[in-house]
Amino acid sequence: MAKTWISERLKNAIQHEYDQKLEVLKANIRAEQAIQDAANKNFLATHQVAFEKRIEAITAVWKATKELRVNIPLILQITDPLSVESRSAIIKSTQDHEIREQVSFQSLAETFNNISKDADSFRPFAGKYLMALFDAYQSIIITTAILMDLDYRTGSSRSLSADNEMDYLLKSFMTDEEYLKYAHNSSSSNGLAI
Repeated sequence: MAKTWISERLKNAIQHEYDQKLEVLKANIRAEQAIQDAANKNFLATHQVAFEKRIEAITAVWKATKELRVNIPLILQITDPLSVESRSAIIKSTQDHEIREQVSFQSLAETFNNISKDADSFRPFAGKYLMALFDAYQSIIITTAILMDLDYRTGSSRSLSADNEMDYLLKSFMTDEEYLKYAHNSSSSNGLAI
């Protein structure tokens, strides 16, 4: 009987010790789970804010892109798809100061700088690729206008899509496949379809 009593007592002592250790482990797991839950909530909240800022940035850049499109000088929109000969005839016959003013660097800088300010304020959230597209689009418009202004000054015209400057700009944001497709499609047109 003493042997059974000692065995039972030893068994109960070991069980009690295991139960205490089990409770400590359960408490540690609950504490770690609480920390993990708090970290997850913070992570989700941070990413939610970042996601909302990204959407806001994309919206602002898209709005600025539409503003650029609306503010492209009318003379560029009219002459862009024309052949070099047709554009040259228009340049020679249209020496109107107001039309030339539309494609002047100063005029474009004033208009486009105001439009770009909004998009640039969202640059950190918009992402490099989206901003590269926006910058390239703006550069294409400005370069086209500068070339048109140069054409007015010299009284001649050139193919806008044949300039190395334009190729460089287009290749800066297009994949090789996209550029080849563009080059193939634009071979029937002299313009850039700005």
